[in-house]
Amino acid sequence: MKIVYGLHLLRRLKQRKIPKHYPKKILENPEKEYFDSTTLHNISVKKLPYGEKIKHMVIAYDIIADTREIITVYPISESELSNKVKAGRWKSYEKN
Repeated sequence: MKIVYGLHLLRRLKQRKIPKHYPKKILENPEKEYFDSTTLHNISVKKLPYGEKIKHMVIAYDIIADTREIITVYPISESELSNKVKAGRWKSYEKN
């Protein structure tokens, strides 16, 4: 599997002061996975240190053949994550 960091992701890493290895780490070993029914992107979530706390970190990515293009990364609260799932926007799934 090839992993590509998009330009938007690179800007967000710098802007949000997120370590550059986090997106790959989240993609390769997520704690939760979803499909975003609004953006049509795949979503992976993993708890990681961010700032002074352990936060849920989210990546959005697309699958193109054997390539995973990561679009963005951001921290999300437990309540925001729960709201996206309850609203039906993020559909849970497991990898085979």
